[in-house]
This record gives sequence, structure tokens and C-alpha cells, in this order.
Amino acid sequence: MDAFVASGIAAQPRKTQTPGASVSATVIQGVPDQKGQSTSDRESPVLNPNQVAILLQCHAKTVLRLAQAGKLPAFRVGKLWRFSRSAILQWIESQGYNHNTVCAA
Repeated sequence: MDAFVASGIAAQPRKTQTPGASVSATVIQGVPDQKGQSTSDRESPVLNPNQVAILLQCHAKTVLRLAQAGKLPAFRVGKLWRFSRSAILQWIESQGYNHNTVCAA
């Protein structure tokens, strides 16, 4: 069984843009690509540690360490850590970050 399918992340093969290449690249749904663009719905209610790390602009290991210490709202599904998007956004605001004053548009 594919490791991504076992972890609950859907993967779809995509042909590479290299002329003459027959190798397929894998696009992981919900994970930002190299340009930071998500390949699926950006408002998924449940995030993995890598997605939270992107939101917090830190390393995924830092996210896991905070979750294990109970300092970041998280829950476990088997061995995997998962995070509620709304709980993470509330946690960010509770840390003193106010999106309206920092990113006035």
C-alpha cells in the first residue's frame, strides 16, 4: 500500500514537463507545491504538522514538539498528529497576532 494513501493523504500522478521523460511526478492533495500553492481546498478543517508549520512559519518538528507538550491545540489519529484549522487560528490570535493590524488591505 502506498505510504501516502495509508496516511490519509490522496496522491495523484502527474506527468513531468521534461520533454521525452516518461517518469511521473506525484502531486499530494492538500500540500503546497514548490510555489506555495495548495493543490486542493485551502480551507481544509484538519491540518497535518507540515501544513501547520507553513502557517506558523516554523519547522514541522517544532509543531510536533509544541503539540506533545500541550502548548498547541492538537489531537492524535493513531500515531499521527492532526490539528483543527480553526483551533490553530484561534491559538495564533491568542499569542498576540492580529491579522487586521499586520496585513491591512
